Amino acid sequence: MDNTKRTLVALVGNPNSGKSTVFTALARIRQRVGNYPGVTVEKKTGDMMVGDQRITLIDLPGTYSLVPNSIDERVAVDILHGRSPSSTPPDAILCILDASNLRRNLYLASQVLELGIPTILILNMIDVACRRGIGIDAELLAKRLGVPVVVTQANRGMGIDAIRELLGRHDQLVSSSIRLNTREADARYAWIDGILNGVVQTNSRPSTDRSDRMDRFFLHKIWGSLFFFIVMALVFQAVYAWAEPMIHAVDTCVSWVGNLVALALPDGILQSLVCDGILAGVGAVLTFLPQILLLFFFIAVLEDCGYMARAACLMDQWMSRVGLSGKSFIPLLASFACAVPGIMATRVIENRRDRLVTMLIAPLMCCSARLPVYTLLIGAFIPKHHYLGNWIGLQGITLVSLYVLGMLAAVIVAIVLKKTLLRGETPSFIMELPAYKRPSIKLVLYRILEQGWEFIHQAGTLILAVTILVWAAAYFPRDVKIEETYQRELHSLAILDCTESAEHDPSIDAAAIARRQKEIHNLFRAAQMQQSYLGRAGQWIEPVVRPLGWDWRIGCSVIASFPARESVISALGVIYHLGEEQDESSPTLRERLRQATWNGSNRPVFTVPVALSIMVFFALCAQCVATLVVIRNETKSWRWPAFTFAYMTILAYVAALITYQVGTHWFS
Repeated sequence: MDNTKRTLVALVGNPNSGKSTVFTALARIRQRVGNYPGVTVEKKTGDMMVGDQRITLIDLPGTYSLVPNSIDERVAVDILHGRSPSSTPPDAILCILDASNLRRNLYLASQVLELGIPTILILNMIDVACRRGIGIDAELLAKRLGVPVVVTQANRGMGIDAIRELLGRHDQLVSSSIRLNTREADARYAWIDGILNGVVQTNSRPSTDRSDRMDRFFLHKIWGSLFFFIVMALVFQAVYAWAEPMIHAVDTCVSWVGNLVALALPDGILQSLVCDGILAGVGAVLTFLPQILLLFFFIAVLEDCGYMARAACLMDQWMSRVGLSGKSFIPLLASFACAVPGIMATRVIENRRDRLVTMLIAPLMCCSARLPVYTLLIGAFIPKHHYLGNWIGLQGITLVSLYVLGMLAAVIVAIVLKKTLLRGETPSFIMELPAYKRPSIKLVLYRILEQGWEFIHQAGTLILAVTILVWAAAYFPRDVKIEETYQRELHSLAILDCTESAEHDPSIDAAAIARRQKEIHNLFRAAQMQQSYLGRAGQWIEPVVRPLGWDWRIGCSVIASFPARESVISALGVIYHLGEEQDESSPTLRERLRQATWNGSNRPVFTVPVALSIMVFFALCAQCVATLVVIRNETKSWRWPAFTFAYMTILAYVAALITYQVGTHWFS
């Protein structure tokens, strides 16, 4: 039993004051991220030991005042006043102030000091204040306010030990005796001016701040925008392409382990469960990690150096046209590589409605998982016509059109959501531009590890569970007659291929026998898939998907792709007797799809309208369990992923229906 005395300390401060940096420096890796009960507001807590005391830190949402104007600010105020159902009032408060903008930050500090809770004031980013020619007498400020004042540069660890020491004897701290005669803003600022008289000294000769000089370039309509798109191109390239070697390495490792397990275990349910269920699920989780880690590396660097706020300012004029703020741009851009890190990146958006809308439309961005589907069907069914002197091809136009379709759908859905379900005025984009500073590599690494572990711990377990469920649906029930027929044919081939027979009968072709063994195995997998729960589900929904031009085999493949969109390729390979090792560039799979016919007729299953229908469906559908799990993880509710799956599936079905019907009429 843990008899360690626990102390609750709340961190409060203005946005961009470095509050979360102080929190990370104190809590280090002992951090937990969740949501406050009943709201989609992120809750960050962490532990630190000082002697025999266990101190629990809670990083409250940034706020400019204790008079709340948003859900985030209301959460912070409720906790400080002890009105939160999830925690008791804090035993002490760390009030983080931007030392370079002390007058405005003291407005919040004056309200905190009136709460009567022992408080420590943290003058953070003192290096920025020094560069701006601002000197602060911390001892005089502490004397006038009656509370300890610590000077810090949290991104370099300066002053963190002093905070730990004060928290170690927090029971000796006393609350401030400050009580203003009025709470009017003018009177409060008048009091602040009196407090700061003689505390803050500035250079008598005005000079242009370095941040101001840099902003002349970074916020310039032309040069700033050009630089921004270069940075975004770098981020997109990293998430989209640089992660590929790491993803390939993960796939290789998982395949290697799977081969070892397959050799160690006999054929049967246990081998299939471990190889096709558990290891496939682990691989599905781990393949997201490279993109997540790379994206959050860039986000952490851009935030810590101060550029993220400038990027949001540049994009706000465009995003505001669909009711969002500039902060939604980077998550949406990242979603072109993968919606999972894109949705996780919405944490930079403070406004709850904007964050939800961004999460709900992020899956409409054409992620890399859709490309194998597009590559297979475009290569197999879209003619290689070229225009304008071979500069533009019909296959390329088709691919670009699918990207544009997703973006247009996202714009329309965002506008509809902002006018209906998530109704609300577009918030005024008011953002304090923090000073530029060198990012702390230590803190950047902490954030990367935090986000990566959180994804594995929370979202990864659910993704693994769904993958195993889909495996079970494809594996059960087992048909004894099919298995007996399969085993008899393999046994006869094994006898024929024995060493003595091959030596005495030169007509025996070992390579042909091996090919036949593989064919039998593929035929067995196809027969088993057809009568499994997954195959039955495909046959059950055939009346529903027939208006799209699909048969039960396409429907079954779409259901099988729920753990990951690209899984439709291996599902089609199994169904069409080619095995699950097929990829989107396989000429054999493309030819088999061209030859496929409806049961009992010579009518082809796959035509140009059918191929377009499938691609349009995948462009708009929510066939990605990881995306839905991460939405649930970010909102702490199944309501929003259920809504996302429902609206995207309906949207995809209607669009695919129109595509097939119009295409059939056009090509008839």
